[in-house]
Amino acid sequence: MSDVDAFTAYTVEVVDRYRVLRALEVSDPQREVEPGVLAGEALAIMTAEEPPAGVRYVDHQVVGTAGAGGNDLPMHLFAQPVGAAAPGLLFVHGGGFQEGYPEMMLRYANHLAAHGWVTAVCTYRLSGDAPWPACLEDVKCAARWLRANADTIGLDADRFGVVGSSAGGTLAALLAATAGRFEGEGGNAGVPSNVHAAMLMYPALELRPGKCNPAVNPLLDRLFRGRDTDSRSDASPMVHVAAMPPVLTVVGDRDPVVPLDQVVAFHGRLDELGVENDHVVIVGGGHSLDYSFARWDENFDRMRSWFTRQLGAPGAVRPEA
Repeated sequence: MSDVDAFTAYTVEVVDRYRVLRALEVSDPQREVEPGVLAGEALAIMTAEEPPAGVRYVDHQVVGTAGAGGNDLPMHLFAQPVGAAAPGLLFVHGGGFQEGYPEMMLRYANHLAAHGWVTAVCTYRLSGDAPWPACLEDVKCAARWLRANADTIGLDADRFGVVGSSAGGTLAALLAATAGRFEGEGGNAGVPSNVHAAMLMYPALELRPGKCNPAVNPLLDRLFRGRDTDSRSDASPMVHVAAMPPVLTVVGDRDPVVPLDQVVAFHGRLDELGVENDHVVIVGGGHSLDYSFARWDENFDRMRSWFTRQLGAPGAVRPEA
């Protein structure tokens, strides 16, 4: 398998959460593994940095359990001082529902925390651990924990957003659009999991048979494990557009996993329903397009700007709706 295949292939038979990381570690750092993405840059971006000074960082904050009586669910947490009432963001990593790890999103959380945001990167059960909707239940468990502990981590629970990439973008969209459903039994029952804005990076927005990209069907077969078409429909963000808060989507025009027309249709429907939205098409960008330093920096600025517009900056109040 080539480096390119190792970075972009999502249909491997042996599920390994850290497969991509290991492939990058043995690659030539100057090898292009995605359009515009070098192996060495991707590896650096996927590797944890030192936490920012003055921010309370917890690298294994238990937020609940994977279902009733399941294993502990940890997350990386960047808390602000008690009483700060800062806006917050929950990050959800990608990996085709079957692999990936939180450190893939940790750089974003780290850098935003340095600007005064409360940030966290959650974990969730992969498709090899449990079928749908376990992954979404675990993301919602993390969101509830953040809300339940808002006072002790400096979070303003009325200024709370979500960011996800790839499969994590799908889960972020569903977290934003399915309040009160798929909550699971992981902890903090009764605490709302809703968010006030979302940013989706190269997300699969259509999972329904015959409508999704056929290339992702092996992933979905593993995730749904024979469940009926209604389950895949209910897991498609395209079905839930009416309930979305303001949403920004970023996608590359060379993405082999997320068809551009899927993103255009999604945002067209949001426009029809009057949901505030925007989408950015990165010319020459493939899947995992932000794993180069230049594009990562651009995307970080885009992320900070979008959520400041929607939630207000640290030290400010939420903008009027």
